[in-house]
Amino acid sequence: MNKHDTVGIDLVAMSVNDALCTGGEPLLFLDYIAMAKDDPELSRTVVKGISDGCLQADCCLVGGETAILPDFYQPGDYDLAALCRGG
Repeated sequence: MNKHDTVGIDLVAMSVNDALCTGGEPLLFLDYIAMAKDDPELSRTVVKGISDGCLQADCCLVGGETAILPDFYQPGDYDLAALCRGG
């Protein structure tokens, strides 16, 4: 469907839910994006979704990492991972 602006919201929701289920308040969020080649527009769209998710969850996006792995991912594919720190 080539719609990448909401997958970041889901990433935040899953991580924040884990914090909430253990009684924690979500405070900080870190993301990791891996893809076959540098794609600034795709990265911008995905990170915008992550940022939107953090605003909805009232936690701070404090950083992230991007990995370019052409031998591991097919063109157009990407992978996301995240960490939510609660208090």
